Amino acid sequence: MDHQLSQLSDGQYTCALCQRTWRTMPRSPCVGVPCYKYGCWPQHLYIATQLRRMRLKPDEQPDGYYPLIKAPYHRFLYDINKATPRRVPTERQREAIAKMRVALVETYTCQGCGFSDASHGRSRFVGFTTVPAPFSLARRSYRAKVMGEREEKRWETEKTFHSKILSSIFSHSTVARKQFMKYFCFLSSKMEVIGSEMSHDVR
Repeated sequence: MDHQLSQLSDGQYTCALCQRTWRTMPRSPCVGVPCYKYGCWPQHLYIATQLRRMRLKPDEQPDGYYPLIKAPYHRFLYDINKATPRRVPTERQREAIAKMRVALVETYTCQGCGFSDASHGRSRFVGFTTVPAPFSLARRSYRAKVMGEREEKRWETEKTFHSKILSSIFSHSTVARKQFMKYFCFLSSKMEVIGSEMSHDVR
């Protein structure tokens, strides 16, 4: 909204809508309602949060505002005389609201780890658990399946490699076979430990 400017006798500019004054032509748009300094507005004006605490619903059109340093750079003020009482929900409506909240928590709760997303999928700082639980569980099981197939292929490769070495060693002397068997037992136990750790990570 554009300012309705008029120039004063001292050269400053003032707006008939927001009632602010500037030394030069303003670049910011007009809010359309009177501007007040913080704490200096009339007693019948309240912010929306104060009216909600009094169980009142503010009017759609504000009656003033005061500026802020950060975005949105202004906070609207509403006339308490124009506010209407908020509707009180009936007993059936309260029961429906309670059931809806329970269902919402179940939908955005991971069945695998039990994590519950309080933002109900609206937060961008939460991982894949922000999606509904059934899809999250399916994605988790698919990942475990893929990791299991990769682990199985790796074990098959290791088994083939050791069988080739074993067949070549058995063609040599008895001492070499005994030394290789000690090494093979040590290597097998080591691989079992690594495999159990990786399976635990997949879970």
